[in-house]
Amino acid sequence: NLKSLLARFQYEFLSSLNLKRDVLFMNFGYTAHHEGHEPVALDPDDEMHRYPLQLYHHVAKHAEWKNADALEVSSGRGGGANFIMRHFKPKTYTGVDFSSRAVEFCQKQYNTEGLKFVHGNAEDLKFPENSFDVVVNVEASLYYPNLKKFFAHVKRVLKPNGYFLYTDLRYEERIAIWHKQIEAMGLK
Repeated sequence: NLKSLLARFQYEFLSSLNLKRDVLFMNFGYTAHHEGHEPVALDPDDEMHRYPLQLYHHVAKHAEWKNADALEVSSGRGGGANFIMRHFKPKTYTGVDFSSRAVEFCQKQYNTEGLKFVHGNAEDLKFPENSFDVVVNVEASLYYPNLKKFFAHVKRVLKPNGYFLYTDLRYEERIAIWHKQIEAMGLK
């Protein structure tokens, strides 16, 4: 629809700007201090990205990462992918993004063994069935024109007993529909 098309155009435009190399996240972030949770322990260099990193940590802590092959759909500027590689240490981590400029940025920015970035579409993932132990998607699917296609591809590329780690935003009037779409995936 028009809203999704405009959002994708805006995203590609933002990715084309010559942003400073310290702009590594495009998600809002997370804090649970009001719930009594302690802040995530971060390296001093990561402090400026505390809230986006806490969101990635909050999502990622629910999976088993040892020897895992992971895929992040809509990896953006790669900050979350890099954090998960350093903190949770999967065997491999592939970030796929719709913006070729974001992928180019990531390929230049990160030089971590096992971490790679490729251009792709969330609704047409070009990976074989049962390829990944973990699939991550953080605050991106709101803008996908066809969420059902995205979910079908996630289910297809995810190995049996794998983890789909997912968080996103929805307008209040769309939450019930979104929850039904998630349930329809048939994952537990």
